[in-house]
Amino acid sequence: NVKNDNNLLSPIYYQNPFSGYSETYFGESSSESSYLIVNLNKKKGTVDLSTQIDKEFYEEIINIYKQSQTSFSSFVNYYDNLAQDLSQYSCDLTNEVVTIHSHVRKMYFQRLKAKFIKSYDIKQKWIYLIENMTHEKCLLFDGNSWPQFDVLDQTEGPNRERRRLKKSHLLIGERYFKNEFKSKLKNESCSSPLKYLLNNYEDYLSQNQGDKKDSREYDSTFTANYMLSHWKNSEIISFPCPCKSVMPYCEITGQLLLTESRINFAADGKSYKYSIGMENLSYSWSYDDIKEIHLRRYLLKDVGIEIFLIFGQTILLAFSDSKDRNNIYKLITGKKLKNLNRTESIEEVTSLWKEAKISNYEYLMQLNKYSGRTFNDLMQYPIYPHILSNYSSDILDLSLEKNFRDLSKPIAIQYKEREEKFLENYRMIEEASNEPYHFASLYSNSGTVLHYLVRLPPFTKMFLDYQDQNFDVPDRTFHSMQTSWLLTSSVSTTDYKELVPEFFFMHEFLSNRQGFNFGLRQNGDPIDNVVLPSWSKSNPRLFIIIMRQALESNYVSQNIQNWIDLIWGFKQSGRPAIDAINCYHPACYFGYPVEQISDPVRRKAIETMIKTWGQTPKQLFTTKHPGVSSRQSNSCEENKWYNLDASSIHNKVINPKWGGYVGSLEQQAMPVCVWKENCKKNMIQLVGLASGEVVGLAQHKCLLIDRVKEIGPRGAENLPAVIEWASFDDVIKVNRLDNEKSSTNLIYLRGNEQTVVCCGCIGASYLVVGMKSGLISVYKLRKDKNQILCDSLACNLYGHKQEIIDINVCLAFSTMVTCSQDLLIIWDTNKLSFVNSINLKNQLIYKSCISDTTNEIAFIGNNPNKLYFYTGNCEHIGEKDPLCDSQEPNQTVLMKSLCFSNLAEGSNVNVIGAGMSNGKIRLYSTWDLSLLREISINYDLSTMIGSIISLTFSRDGKRLYAADTYARVYILEAYNSPASIAKIHQSQVLSSINSILSTITVTTPNYCSNLVYFS
Repeated sequence: NVKNDNNLLSPIYYQNPFSGYSETYFGESSSESSYLIVNLNKKKGTVDLSTQIDKEFYEEIINIYKQSQTSFSSFVNYYDNLAQDLSQYSCDLTNEVVTIHSHVRKMYFQRLKAKFIKSYDIKQKWIYLIENMTHEKCLLFDGNSWPQFDVLDQTEGPNRERRRLKKSHLLIGERYFKNEFKSKLKNESCSSPLKYLLNNYEDYLSQNQGDKKDSREYDSTFTANYMLSHWKNSEIISFPCPCKSVMPYCEITGQLLLTESRINFAADGKSYKYSIGMENLSYSWSYDDIKEIHLRRYLLKDVGIEIFLIFGQTILLAFSDSKDRNNIYKLITGKKLKNLNRTESIEEVTSLWKEAKISNYEYLMQLNKYSGRTFNDLMQYPIYPHILSNYSSDILDLSLEKNFRDLSKPIAIQYKEREEKFLENYRMIEEASNEPYHFASLYSNSGTVLHYLVRLPPFTKMFLDYQDQNFDVPDRTFHSMQTSWLLTSSVSTTDYKELVPEFFFMHEFLSNRQGFNFGLRQNGDPIDNVVLPSWSKSNPRLFIIIMRQALESNYVSQNIQNWIDLIWGFKQSGRPAIDAINCYHPACYFGYPVEQISDPVRRKAIETMIKTWGQTPKQLFTTKHPGVSSRQSNSCEENKWYNLDASSIHNKVINPKWGGYVGSLEQQAMPVCVWKENCKKNMIQLVGLASGEVVGLAQHKCLLIDRVKEIGPRGAENLPAVIEWASFDDVIKVNRLDNEKSSTNLIYLRGNEQTVVCCGCIGASYLVVGMKSGLISVYKLRKDKNQILCDSLACNLYGHKQEIIDINVCLAFSTMVTCSQDLLIIWDTNKLSFVNSINLKNQLIYKSCISDTTNEIAFIGNNPNKLYFYTGNCEHIGEKDPLCDSQEPNQTVLMKSLCFSNLAEGSNVNVIGAGMSNGKIRLYSTWDLSLLREISINYDLSTMIGSIISLTFSRDGKRLYAADTYARVYILEAYNSPASIAKIHQSQVLSSINSILSTITVTTPNYCSNLVYFS
């Protein structure tokens, strides 16, 4: 307080009760608790106290004030600095704690990750071991647990053909089966004999898992399944992106994880209702596995990618938006993809078709692929046309136009009277709304696919889900080709289905092999196998073969461009589509604005329609599609010169395309031998290569060829190698053709107590070694610069109990066939696992071969000598006794060798060539084993022909190569071929301890073909 009454003023700190004075603050100037000292001078009026205060005392007061001010400032600054230091220390301490905690957590999760990877790797090895030791030809086989049903394998062969079936559990209820098939279901609930080992291992893991909660959290977040044994710990994930893996039976959500060397899909850990073919929801592939990658649509949005792998698998991935999809596409294509095929433009593919360099079937499959149709999405399943209109006659003439549908019109309006009905539909809808259309649903959708494939698992279970866990009404179920054609083309106003590709390569979907109970029709007939026309002898396999021939007929070749205009061309949309009566519901077309629909109920309905009514393929052509150049004509039956057995299917189908291979019935004159050469040793095997070369191999040798490039130009990396075994030092050796040094040792077998009797190669990746004991060992190979090295023993395959006699590999369908005394086993070369087997009691299997176009298997049995013919799914086609067709009944004639012609199906009636003991060659039709020709090798009168021990066609079929027991090789060509005398150039390129590897190059001037011997 200022005590004016004592006439004394002292400088005192106080809260300011005044206003209107100039103030000096200590501390914060705006605070109410600030202290101040009143200046002796007042702004308004003057208070003169100088006479009351001594000047020195006044100055002392001022000095004290200044000192106090300085002390207070120092005090405040000290505590401010202290507070800042404490704050900084707290931050540093917090950061250090967080860093330590993060490091500990990182180490913990790395340890947990390593544990999961190890556990997963061990689990996968257990699974493989159990499968490899308990299949139907192993000692631990249990018939009560082995699956009894056949399921379609997703592996694709040439032209995207999916032909292989595999054994699997169906997980379908008992009420869906016929009574006589219900006994198979008892195996559905039984565990395999060694399954307890896997269960015990999982129990051990759970009991010894100290951090169960974190482990479950980690598993659900990152999913241990995706950390495959191939995924290296050191690889850094460069781009994680959420997506869906789209399969025909479900969509699996997860993340796509790109590393330096691999693509990994990590499933989200959820359970899915389909188990068929879903051993691993997560997967991983090397960039080297990719051969094609295409942008795709999904649910009418540009958000998909489809990846094609070299071993026949395809992966469809759908992303949340186009931006993520495009980023992933750029990242993948920016990698070094050494096996990526050059993508031909649609113009290039069309040009190949016009010039008859690819078949109609192959061209349509290419159009399906380029337009985004895929086997992985039922709504975008590949589309093929109805071809024939005649399913009722006993004989089918493929040269008559009346036996074919009108390819210039949609399938629903094959008859003129049908057009008015759909035109009226269009007018009525146009009056009621702004989105008129002729047809409410598309010619191909999920319902169409499941309708046709209902007998073929896993489509059966998908059909049940589609139909609310019931089969369709019996009379509506696909049961007859004739009925299906009539409904589609002339009777039904809602059923207008085109076909699926399986109608041209896979007959198994036409038979009720699994014994499903589809019910009774109104007339009391049960629904079982599909009723087929009599011109196919009601045989599903022959029906499919004839359908393929019809697709390649002259009529279809000259008119298929009209159908292409409707599906992929300028008649797909706009005014041309209206004029062609080819308009479908607007929701079937790309770009339909679903996001702009505000009504949630209507929006949901439209989304459901998109998933069920069908999606039009991407438009590929905006102008009229060109026609074809002149094509190979169908046979002229009016001048038919050959006479086949009366029971042959070839008497039911008139004017097929026999083909242009040596010995085809297109050529009336008998083939002639245009060249022969003596070799140093017998050529036990002749191998035709894609390059046009044919390789002859002596005993105890096999050829190693890269599965992708095979033999190309004579550059070092494309050259094949020869594997040699059975030498005295028990070593398997390898010879490179580009290396003139002696052979190098590949595998040492000392101490193995196994005797090698047979070898084969799975591309350049694996060497398959057959032992005398029946054991099959598979060795992993790798290339190191120009050397071929053995990495390790990949696995042992068990199933044979006697000596391995023959090994054949079909890379086209990822199939390997191994033969012992009375047993033939089919293996999957991708998984190195058992697929199926053929058991012939008391029969000695001598030689086998596999078709590269159909995956069918032929082999010779020697007790008695017969030709046996089976599908790749071990279905018996037929057998042939050589004595039945012998022109010399008193002479014993035996089959000694086999080969297939491997030309395009449909454009050719492929044959099985059989080398006979009398030096002749027989050609049997692959349709029904009818004998088409018996060819004599008459090079000159002085040449005595020995037994034909090896036989092969060149890849184009223009030459037939044969080797006999006198160590001679012959080349046969058509009678009118322009062959001339061969020029022979021989040079010795390799030598070994036991044998000399010589190369003889035979050049026929008009063909520039090569024949290479390894003797």
